Order: sequence, then structure tokens, then C-alpha cells
Amino acid sequence: MFLEHMGEILSREKINSFLPARKRSGVRNIDTHIKSIRKALGEQELIQCVRSVGYGILPETMYRILL
Repeated sequence: MFLEHMGEILSREKINSFLPARKRSGVRNIDTHIKSIRKALGEQELIQCVRSVGYGILPETMYRILL
């Protein structure tokens, strides 16, 4: 989802709509999912947080990490 929308900041509500119904307990639950993704990837800076807006992957961050 983040790679398909690279460069965009996705709201918690939009991210929540991509999750399976059983994982949609609330929009604040997204923070926990993001934390788990960051930990699994071993990269804390890949998914950027924009406070009070949402999360996204910036292309320049993605390319810096890959190189």
C-alpha cells in the first residue's frame, strides 16, 4: 500500500481501510502496525510520520536506504 502510494501521506483512516476487517479495531491501532512494520524491516526511517496527518514513504528516503 505504501509503495503504491509512494510520496503521498496516507491518513490513518485510509490505511485502516486497507487492513483486513479483523485488524480494524481503531485508527490508533495503525500506530502499532507501523511500529511492527518498522521493526520487521529493521528500518525506523523508512515510513515517515506526519503528525496529525498520517504516514507515508518518501521516494528520496526509499532510494537512500536501497543504495
